[in-house]
Amino acid sequence: MDAVARVALFSAYCSGDIDRVVSLIDAGASPFTTNDEACINGITECVQLLLSRSPPTDNIFELSNNAGLSPLLAATNIKYLEIVKHLIESTDCDINVREEGTGSTPLHKACYNGSLSIVEYLISKPQCDIEAKDNEGNQPLYYAACQGHKEIVSILGKKVREDGLSKCMESAKRLAEPDIMELLNDCYEDRRSLINACYFEIVKILTNHPQCNIEAKSLSNDRPLHKACESGSIDIVRHLVIDKHCDVNAKAGWSNYTPLHFACDNGHFEIVKLLTNHPQCNIEAEDDWNNRPLHKACESGNVEILRHLVIDKHCDVNAEGRNGYTPLHAACLNGNFETVQFLTNHPQCNIEAKSYHNKRPLDLAFHHKPPTKSHMDIVDYLIDVKGCNTQGIDRKATNFLHIRQSSGIALIHVVKCILTGPPGAGKSTLKKRLLNQSLDTGPSLSTGVIDAAVQVNSFRKLSQHNAVVTTEWKEQGLDEEAILITKKLLPANNTSDENYQKK
Repeated sequence: MDAVARVALFSAYCSGDIDRVVSLIDAGASPFTTNDEACINGITECVQLLLSRSPPTDNIFELSNNAGLSPLLAATNIKYLEIVKHLIESTDCDINVREEGTGSTPLHKACYNGSLSIVEYLISKPQCDIEAKDNEGNQPLYYAACQGHKEIVSILGKKVREDGLSKCMESAKRLAEPDIMELLNDCYEDRRSLINACYFEIVKILTNHPQCNIEAKSLSNDRPLHKACESGSIDIVRHLVIDKHCDVNAKAGWSNYTPLHFACDNGHFEIVKLLTNHPQCNIEAEDDWNNRPLHKACESGNVEILRHLVIDKHCDVNAEGRNGYTPLHAACLNGNFETVQFLTNHPQCNIEAKSYHNKRPLDLAFHHKPPTKSHMDIVDYLIDVKGCNTQGIDRKATNFLHIRQSSGIALIHVVKCILTGPPGAGKSTLKKRLLNQSLDTGPSLSTGVIDAAVQVNSFRKLSQHNAVVTTEWKEQGLDEEAILITKKLLPANNTSDENYQKK
């Protein structure tokens, strides 16, 4: 069909001129060439006509136009429900047809565009794959969440499987609004509750069978109670422990975890309370690495479990686990600041305890790779508040701690460098670095002291000095003290520890 005939046919169905459409098709115009365009324009009657005139050997429903859209995708993309219904119900159209290039299905399109009626219609069909992944690995629910379509999120969130919902929450958390994430979380919790209830009913049926072995071991030597404590199903744990008298101290697989280890490691507080209140539960049981449940609680960072084990159950806060690490070692290594605070406030906690390799909790926090804010906060806390000894740390580490441990000390260095440095000492350079400004070669006339003071939150201290930086900047190296200040006080100028140590 030539361009003139194509334009004529396009104009006919856009205007709804059925007689003209029939005349052009009878004259030799191909109905497929305009089928997707008819869908886009919502001319349902024309679509039905074009489909009826298509040769039976042509599978026109799976073909795509130049944009990679099949008729169904085109109709979905422009939100025409009636055409979507007709294509699915009156033809052999694939409800999960993929868009070329993106791999999107009609449900992906409808979720992205917020077409609630089309979404409801598509997911009502048993053949619709509600968890189909596009070429980027995203499900339709992901796009509904990122675009803020609450009603669609609410509907799909109740239909996708638990693992799919969990992955969607992880992927969408950077783009979705807080209320959408809250909605997804509610769907997840409801799903967990429903699944656990179903599992619980199944467990009761199985454990009531006279031949059921409730202490059966898997290939990895895990027992049913271990799995229940790991997954967090309190009803199943209660049933196995109280009703069926499972061994609460049974060791699992290669790790030799007890049920309490699993519960502490995964942060299941209610299960921890149930187990520790059992008269036979060994709250100081050791796994294959000599770690106790308290070590696992400190690793996971669950303060509720920690408080219960230490205060209510009087667990040993200095117990040595793997490598001779105490619970405080474990908390510092994992950067759990609240856990560190709680432990160090216990009167029996040894904050200077050494591991088998002479590593103290402070050492583990300070030398953690990569360094994080939580680890550095722990370092500050252990030194400033708890008075940990900094002796034994190498010279460059000591220099860093000297600046980190007190903003007052750091500010004294800033004052000294800016106020007492001789001409050419790099005062203007330091001021520019503090302000995150580019280093140019032009003259500067500014109250550098006051500007720097605002940047480091010490206007009161610096404003007592009536100093003005008036010097032409010249490229030169700063002294070691200035380098330490500029590289460690300003996040934008921070570099890796390796680069820092080379200075």
